[in-house]
Amino acid sequence: MAVAKPELEEKIWSDPVWPDPLPEPASLRLLYAAEADELVVLFDDQRYPAVYFDFIGTLDEDYAAIKINMRSGDVIGVLVYPLAALAVERHPAWRPALAPNPPQAVANRIVMDIKDLYDRCGLIPELAGPH
Repeated sequence: MAVAKPELEEKIWSDPVWPDPLPEPASLRLLYAAEADELVVLFDDQRYPAVYFDFIGTLDEDYAAIKINMRSGDVIGVLVYPLAALAVERHPAWRPALAPNPPQAVANRIVMDIKDLYDRCGLIPELAGPH
């Protein structure tokens, strides 16, 4: 099923805003779907009506994305896909996220590492923002 992305008057998604400081580990929600090999770390418990994911412009394979609130441009979470099949090879410290009830510290590590990837690589230019 295709999801329509609303058009925005201002391109707030072109320069996503990370929280500063990053969220405390205790506030992070780590959700892993083993059958999809997809991990999402949410920064809070709020529900957002308009969100999308943009992938980080890593040099080889795409496996990390940021979740952006389309109304504010704020980064509200991160996505890792595929986690077991690819990402843990590049980031061994993320492996505990595969276990049932992983420690909050692994969610914090994933967020910090993806923020670092974003700072170094930015988003994939031709894919950045809603289309």
